[in-house]
Amino acid sequence: MSRNLTNSHINNLWHSRQSKDPFVKNRATDGYRSRAAYKLDIIQKKHKILRKGRVILDLGAAPGGWTQVAVKHVIDPTGPEPGRVISIDLLPILPIPNAHILQGDMQSPEVIAKVVSVVQGDTQTDKPVVDVVLSDMAHSFTGNRTADVARVHDLCRTALEVAELPQILKPGGAFVCKFLQGAGDQELRAELLERFAKVHHEKPAASRQESAEGFFVCTGFKR
Repeated sequence: MSRNLTNSHINNLWHSRQSKDPFVKNRATDGYRSRAAYKLDIIQKKHKILRKGRVILDLGAAPGGWTQVAVKHVIDPTGPEPGRVISIDLLPILPIPNAHILQGDMQSPEVIAKVVSVVQGDTQTDKPVVDVVLSDMAHSFTGNRTADVARVHDLCRTALEVAELPQILKPGGAFVCKFLQGAGDQELRAELLERFAKVHHEKPAASRQESAEGFFVCTGFKR
């Protein structure tokens, strides 16, 4: 009985928080698939990493909120470069206008070849083709803070490995990844500083205050 009451209380608190959250309220109006879209929107307003005509690779993109933001800022059908947004996830993603959706393992050679093909067509070279790599990936939390922090950091490193592939991130390119504040976050930042000219730590207003999440915004890739 007491457990049921506790669960009911937790549900009431969750619904109360959701009803007061301006980002939750605005999501339907703005047409975003996830509240997380506002986090990238806020990062973009400060760092301007998404520009018309650029090529963006969104890793672990489901359900597609970050992809929607990227499309808004990058696609320019009438410009000299139309821009491209490519999204990858193991899970299916419903179609997003002006985005290329790929389902599969982001580290597999077949998926990487498809990314290059989207940008270069049939005439492919070994030159890198992506201007910005994005990762908002996170595992389901276990409740063990140390384990959860390590798991999310591992995903950030996996995204970085993809960015560093010869065909992916261009010299001077940008990389954004989610991390959790805790043991090892400074080591992760140091690793990123070895590969990028600048690394900024951001906690957008759309991130809940009680959340330990943060984002490393990295620019000036040293290929």
